[in-house]
Amino acid sequence: MVKSALARILQRFPHCDFACAYGSAVFKQRGYYANGSPASRSSPSSPPMLDIIIGVEDAERWHNENMSRNPEDYTWPLSWFSGRGVKRFQETGGAHMVYHPYIPIRAGEGERREESEDEGERKQLQQRRKQQQKQQRQQPFTMLKYGVISMCDLLDDLGSWTTLYCSGRLQKPVVLLSTTEQVNERLEDNRRSALLCAILSLGPSFTERELFHHITALSYAGDPRFLIGAENKNKVRNIVDTNVDAFQEIYYPILSKLPFVNEVPSNNQNSNMTYERRRMSAEDINSIISTLPSCLKSRLQLNAQDILAYGKGEPSSHEGVRSGIQAAVKQIVRNASTVQSIKGLISSGPWRSARYLMAKWNKGFRSR
Repeated sequence: MVKSALARILQRFPHCDFACAYGSAVFKQRGYYANGSPASRSSPSSPPMLDIIIGVEDAERWHNENMSRNPEDYTWPLSWFSGRGVKRFQETGGAHMVYHPYIPIRAGEGERREESEDEGERKQLQQRRKQQQKQQRQQPFTMLKYGVISMCDLLDDLGSWTTLYCSGRLQKPVVLLSTTEQVNERLEDNRRSALLCAILSLGPSFTERELFHHITALSYAGDPRFLIGAENKNKVRNIVDTNVDAFQEIYYPILSKLPFVNEVPSNNQNSNMTYERRRMSAEDINSIISTLPSCLKSRLQLNAQDILAYGKGEPSSHEGVRSGIQAAVKQIVRNASTVQSIKGLISSGPWRSARYLMAKWNKGFRSR
């Protein structure tokens, strides 16, 4: 889906300070048909939902206006709440988000309406609008899932990895629809931290695909959906294999600034690029670790032997550091994702929740 079409969908909502689109409806993934629907031996499924994250400065005001514009998005029990109640639910626990899945939209929905003070032109516009609405009703639905987060929580997660929920999604390719300078700065820090964690988890020599796999896998470590079979077990590979160019665009500029990583020259331009990490002292490694997000550092348990072994660059010397990073990331992701999953069952209502869980379990079953 092109960026202009995604931007038009945003006009359906009140003003937001940040928005991005992600997932298999936006980026190709291995194991999906060209229209985005999951490939299977039987008949193709319907296209996946379009995923959007919306960041807002004043959540109470935003929800009040959105409930006025789009009341059908809020199912029971959230439909009983005021904007203040939805804000409290959103900001309590989990990823500090509220999600609305299975929102049907049609092509052209959200486009701004033309207005005119001239009576004749106004009648022409009304007639044109009726024709457009008739055409839209003939268009197939696209299902939308959007999550709302307060800007302060988004910035905290990008900078500190408080939940690794939004920050984890933004470590992968996304389409930015609206952003701010402060978000862009934190986003750069977030992606640099993901890159450093991946490099610290890899051996002294690694390929670009190994690097991108480790970056993508970070935010899925400890995700309860994988534990209960409610997600495609090949999700990381599916994301990376068809989006290498998008990962290169994000991470090559950051990687080129790291003094301790060198590209290994290759005569084959189409090969899987290889990198080597130079030997480092314990001080160098501790300096790198000191730049990582605070919530990760507070959970990171590494001993001096692990750090010294890593610096020597011997085979398997990275295992101690890798295990420490993985354990710390799992703790962050497990706590936030488990609570957010429970919140999702509440905010989506019984029918949408049941539909969503069945779709996830079906996806997990097909990947076995």
